[in-house]
Amino acid sequence: LMAWAIFSLPTSSRVARETRMMPTALALGDVLKSATEPDSRDQYLTQRLDVFLAMDWINRNTPSSAGVVLYEDVRGFYLDRPYLWGNREHSSYIPYDRMKNGVDLTAWLRARGYRYVLINLNLSAKNSRMVQTDGQELELLRSWYVEEATPGQWQYLLADAMRRGLWIATTAHTHGVIVLEIVGEEANTRIVPSAGRNLP
Repeated sequence: LMAWAIFSLPTSSRVARETRMMPTALALGDVLKSATEPDSRDQYLTQRLDVFLAMDWINRNTPSSAGVVLYEDVRGFYLDRPYLWGNREHSSYIPYDRMKNGVDLTAWLRARGYRYVLINLNLSAKNSRMVQTDGQELELLRSWYVEEATPGQWQYLLADAMRRGLWIATTAHTHGVIVLEIVGEEANTRIVPSAGRNLP
């Protein structure tokens, strides 16, 4: 089984996207290159892990105590911050059933030190394929989470927090992954940051 995995499973995120299979970490040639050439580590991770650039942005641009909530993903290994799985299906820690709106969710998260949200649109239940083009993230976030959210679903609480300006998009959005800041105060703020650019 191990030999089959080494040679048969996709070893790059591009191939994984095309085949809709999770990539294997057992690509021996790539692993050896990464181990012997430390400068290639970030490049390797950027190519293989769609959430890496967003996590790297969080590690470089947020306070070390700021917690991160992961939605549509559970891979927080490269975060140097406390993190929590956010999907109701991944954890019952967040009491979604006792919350009426985005204000309740925001207050609950902020009281526990969570200040950022990472959403992997590639793994969203709304997605039938991987996000193909950088720059689609904000449009898809609006469409899938803000415009199509239904009351009674846990996603509705996220949508309500974004509509109220309690969560705003940072400049970190690329490869189908987006980072939002939990600002915590209602404002007439657009989901899209007023200035900024995608990650390189």
